[in-house]
Amino acid sequence: MWHCMLVFFHRFTTVAAVVTGFVSVRLWYKSAQVSSDPFMGGVESGEESTAQGQWIAAILCDSMEVARLNRKAALMTAWSVGIGAAATILGTF
Repeated sequence: MWHCMLVFFHRFTTVAAVVTGFVSVRLWYKSAQVSSDPFMGGVESGEESTAQGQWIAAILCDSMEVARLNRKAALMTAWSVGIGAAATILGTF
């Protein structure tokens, strides 16, 4: 009876580690794809100070988005590693 439960939990944690690993990969990829567009598809104003302000605002906004995605990816990676460690321990029995 105990052996069947251990096998079930080992398989469950293995699948959970794989799923959370793929979710974290997707989040890391999305964070790497963020790019700055200070003119939002429009035309540059031509005034240097306005253009610089638009670049700074776009970079700050995109940096916050990258940080948000990186935080989610790091948490998901931590979960994946923890679940994978539990699967490894369960697999030794």
